[in-house]
Amino acid sequence: MMRVVCQFGLVVTLIAALEAVPVYAQSNDGDYVHWAYSAFFGTGWYAIDGGETAFAMSYGSRWPLREAALDDGRRNIGVELKLLISGSVHEVDLNDIPGIVDIDNVSALSVVPGIELEIPVSERWSLKPIVHVGWGSQLGGGSSSWIYWLGLKSRFEFPDTRARWTLVNSLYYVGYTSETGSSGAITPFMTGVEARQRFGELTLGGDPLYLRWHAAYTRYADFEYADDAVRVLGRTQTNIDDDWELGVALHKADKPLELWFLHWDQIGLAYRFNDDHSIRALTITFRALFDR
Repeated sequence: MMRVVCQFGLVVTLIAALEAVPVYAQSNDGDYVHWAYSAFFGTGWYAIDGGETAFAMSYGSRWPLREAALDDGRRNIGVELKLLISGSVHEVDLNDIPGIVDIDNVSALSVVPGIELEIPVSERWSLKPIVHVGWGSQLGGGSSSWIYWLGLKSRFEFPDTRARWTLVNSLYYVGYTSETGSSGAITPFMTGVEARQRFGELTLGGDPLYLRWHAAYTRYADFEYADDAVRVLGRTQTNIDDDWELGVALHKADKPLELWFLHWDQIGLAYRFNDDHSIRALTITFRALFDR
């Protein structure tokens, strides 16, 4: 039977379309960073130096169709379907949850399904080709765009150690094509490490709890802000060359964390920043680096 695993949370819209601060697609002819990229990025809160923030609500479902495994030299390729639904919101007030999800508070919506394959190359090394294609639109008569990304991830587990260290790399091509014919793309490359350890003697539902630590660095190509709204913050152009991510999450060894019908591989927090600390994000993580 197909098992559905859901994710829900506040999502960072790295380039969300906020009504008060429009952010568009960057190109050589003077356009700016396009809101459609927001479907690709993670969960949490995001701020540009100067006090401007962006938020969104996100719902994600995944359907694992087949688990990846190596069985006596026989390679079984894992298959997983995903559906990501994101909506940029103008304001987030945790004392007014109905107001957050009110349609008048939403500025853009996107629906991006995809498929991911996990290829076990060896007992310790796995590869994951990824394809996502979907559609998004600004509400209130704004633009609409096809949204897509292609990627390849790699995970290498080091020989047995107490902390179970893992090296994760990924390379993506992330783009959009609007109904007006304009288009753009970025190419983020990420490299990171994870480690896992027991969280003392704590248990949940009789199962031992673990902490998963991670640190990651992402390098971007062709990614910048050059908007009048950014100039208001005291800068004529903000290039996004890279970002760092430091985080910790809580998880069980072999079972998901559950709340009603929702299931998460982990629940954690991560802090993201670039080299000059002009861009910052506090993000919620539901999956390990390789499985995001």
